[in-house]
Amino acid sequence: MQAQSLQTRLIEAIRESGLSPADLARAAKTTTATVSNWTGGKVRAEHAKAEVLFRIADALNVDPRWLLDGDRNQVRDVSPAYGHSLDVAYLREAILLTQAVIQDMRPKPSAEAQGMAIMTAAEMLSEGSSIDIVKRFTLRLLQASMGSTDSTR
Repeated sequence: MQAQSLQTRLIEAIRESGLSPADLARAAKTTTATVSNWTGGKVRAEHAKAEVLFRIADALNVDPRWLLDGDRNQVRDVSPAYGHSLDVAYLREAILLTQAVIQDMRPKPSAEAQGMAIMTAAEMLSEGSSIDIVKRFTLRLLQASMGSTDSTR
């Protein structure tokens, strides 16, 4: 199953959900053009926008990690190391925050690094860290994942 592409998994999930592409676009708060790009293979897993990925996965009731890499056997608990689940509001805030941090980064961090940054940011937010501290930490974490220590941003 790992050999399947993001495109193939998304098409499969849409078929299983019974939603039309237009219904999915409405449910995911995106456009039919975006859904078409994703189902047409124009979006690669390593370049998928986290916010769109999560909204599409939510609308289809599938694990976003499965859409990215095809592993249906991944642990569903969003914070297994800490033994509790994170509130969805923290995850959404962490996604937006991480997207803002990576917006101007060249090259873009890997999907794995972005996912790690999102989960770390969500955990920090849930523990009461300020947005500024979380942004700075997220930037450094992503730079470290790419071997860069430039913190001039």
